[in-house]
Amino acid sequence: MTRTEHELTRLKKDLLLIVPPTYPRGRAPDYNPKPPLGLEYLVAATEEFVSTGLVDFDVLGQSAREGVEEIIKLDPILLGITVLQRALPSVRIIHQELRQRDYKGTIVYGGMGATLSYQEILREFRDLNCCVVRGEAEEVLPPLAISIVEGYDWRTNCPSLAFLDPSDSETIITRAVVIPPDPRVVEPPTRIGYEYYSKKSGYGTFMTSRGCPWSWCEFCSNAVFERQHCGEVWRPRDPGQVIQEIIELYQTYGTTRFKTNDPNLFGPPDNFAHVWQLCQEIIFAKRAGELPEELSLMSFVRGEDVAGQTRLLKEMKRAGWDRLLLGVETSDNYVLEEKFKKGERIEVLTRAIRDIRTAGMSVVAGFMIFHPWSTLSGIQQDLNFLRQMDLMVTLSKSLRVFNGVPMQESLAREEKLQKHSPFETYHEYIVPIEVAQTYYVLKKLHVLIEDPIRKLAQGRIWQIKAQGVGFEDRKGFVDLSQLYWEMESGLLQACLDYFDVGRSAWSVDQAITQIYQGPLGKLIEQLGLDGLIEEEIISLKEFKNEVFTALQDNSKNTLREEYVWEQN
Repeated sequence: MTRTEHELTRLKKDLLLIVPPTYPRGRAPDYNPKPPLGLEYLVAATEEFVSTGLVDFDVLGQSAREGVEEIIKLDPILLGITVLQRALPSVRIIHQELRQRDYKGTIVYGGMGATLSYQEILREFRDLNCCVVRGEAEEVLPPLAISIVEGYDWRTNCPSLAFLDPSDSETIITRAVVIPPDPRVVEPPTRIGYEYYSKKSGYGTFMTSRGCPWSWCEFCSNAVFERQHCGEVWRPRDPGQVIQEIIELYQTYGTTRFKTNDPNLFGPPDNFAHVWQLCQEIIFAKRAGELPEELSLMSFVRGEDVAGQTRLLKEMKRAGWDRLLLGVETSDNYVLEEKFKKGERIEVLTRAIRDIRTAGMSVVAGFMIFHPWSTLSGIQQDLNFLRQMDLMVTLSKSLRVFNGVPMQESLAREEKLQKHSPFETYHEYIVPIEVAQTYYVLKKLHVLIEDPIRKLAQGRIWQIKAQGVGFEDRKGFVDLSQLYWEMESGLLQACLDYFDVGRSAWSVDQAITQIYQGPLGKLIEQLGLDGLIEEEIISLKEFKNEVFTALQDNSKNTLREEYVWEQN
């Protein structure tokens, strides 16, 4: 399928906004097709003043160099690149090769990754015709684009920018960050390729608010991004406008499942009016026949917002919410309060999970079983908690220390930090050797078995995920998740037992055999991969060798990313 066929572009001349490839060499198209809602808001904010285009190179599966070729052909006067930290290797290739190919346009970087790493970006490129927007860009990009298109000096006309001083090419100049716009008065996003994204992911996306009123979590890059601005951190949209947007998406595209992109659906503590009004507007629209009864909604919430709120949760269920995403992170109160600075205790989070389920909704838990303060006993406690609460989470991931978050400084003070350039990887942190060994065993499972399966069966997985009316009505996808959980939790428990009984290999050997004979075989069968998988995943004997090598490797005491960022 070509880009034109699924309408992922609005290619014009003055301003081109792009999503760079997550990996420089590209990846399979549609791997994670989430629409760039932030850029779509920027298209709406700028297209009245300059001709604006948008290309999502990541969802197209194009490489960084393929992106360069397309940008050269389009030759925009201003190129806007949204930045996630993981995509910085791609960003470096795009920037350097554009200049080597004599591209003369101004390049502006924005988004969370650019805001947190603006100094590193500017010093990496040493480009006087380049700048970074710190914070939200809707009030910044229109005057910047107009200045450049009409030939004015953008360095003096535009707020919120960081750029190199033209007089010495070394000093970074920063303009004051403007107050972001009131979401109640901004233009709705210009939807580009909406149907393509929603059909692949199985749902549509929208926002009911911006910012998080709890923006102090030590590990959260979103919190740092939001604190760039003056004024209120959490800013709601008008519920009536939100519901009108949902109605239009439903009536135009037939979408009945939606995920909100809010960092937190709720506002400040004890402020439930926003969510309550959203519920009433949805219920009214259903009665009027503007929205279907089978509407299905999913949102991020905080435990303190919903714990004990029986009436509100019932009203949310009545409106259409059937799944809530809850950041639990760990079952250790000391880590939650003193290290993560979440301001929540596990007792409150536990009650929130139970209350959500009592109201008839399911819970997806955010959890970081590997983190800077992990111990084997703590991992066992977390695993027991997840089993007790019947929460299936991905166990092969660790907490990532993004460049510029408060945790970076706190880890440095504790002498646990191994700092890296944000163009290379996330910052690492020192953990006990046994924790690192256990982590790398789980990563072996992820890289050598789970990822090859996803690569072969990505289309089938998306089909299964998109089945059913609501988020709850996806038994096939839940069954797949259960099989992944059985593999990861079984191997993790075996590693913990291995260390608990004096490094006895029996538990690990048995667990791996059971994985191959049980959940792995069922997974291959359910995805229709019989006869196709033998050459793609590692054999039982080879995997055992890889695992025991990792368990005996004393050279690593950090939780480094298994993938090399420069590769696919």
